[in-house]
Amino acid sequence: MSVFKKLPFDPVKDFAPVMLISKLGFVVAVDGKNPVNSIAELTAALKKKPGHGAYGTGANTGIIAAELYKVRAGLESNQVLYKGIYENLLDLYGGQIDFATLDPTAAFEPIRTGKLKALAVTSATRLGSFPSVPTMQEAGIADYDISPWIGLVVPAGTPQLVIDKLAAWHRQINATDDAKKTLLQFGMDPLEGDGAAMTALLKRDIVRWGEFAKLAKIEPQ
Repeated sequence: MSVFKKLPFDPVKDFAPVMLISKLGFVVAVDGKNPVNSIAELTAALKKKPGHGAYGTGANTGIIAAELYKVRAGLESNQVLYKGIYENLLDLYGGQIDFATLDPTAAFEPIRTGKLKALAVTSATRLGSFPSVPTMQEAGIADYDISPWIGLVVPAGTPQLVIDKLAAWHRQINATDDAKKTLLQFGMDPLEGDGAAMTALLKRDIVRWGEFAKLAKIEPQ
């Protein structure tokens, strides 16, 4: 909500939540050849650079993830926005930027092949896709949790019987090995919770992400 001047719907009143499906975290990464191996080392290296270097991203969540890191670590690093992931990665490999905050889907293959080095994930818990990569909090950045999530909704007024059937079907699907494998490939972990839990999370995150958007100076479009 905080990145739009006006929405044609109310995310709380106009939808009926069915269930939570998955969560993810962005990845703070450097070029695979970079000698930096931790967030602490990255912070120290950036503080030695004029203007504390630069970071790249192409998404609002990536901006928020990097800007919150900057605030917590006392950095002034410049922001470089990219329309596409390939341009972002090319500049990271070429040394034009020092680190990037990336969607786990985009980061998965470069990290697997060693072209990228993952220093931390932004979520409160480690991701199944990157089990050896610490969270930002584990890496020493206190009070840090950027965890986007996905849930299933239907139009407000949908009969409860329909909502219950949809929830039961999706719980069965999410329990399969194929579903779990697919989520891992997209950098996501299963997230359990019924409609009531989803409503509570949505209301909480509307406030939290509003604060994040202000911190990151993201202007509503």
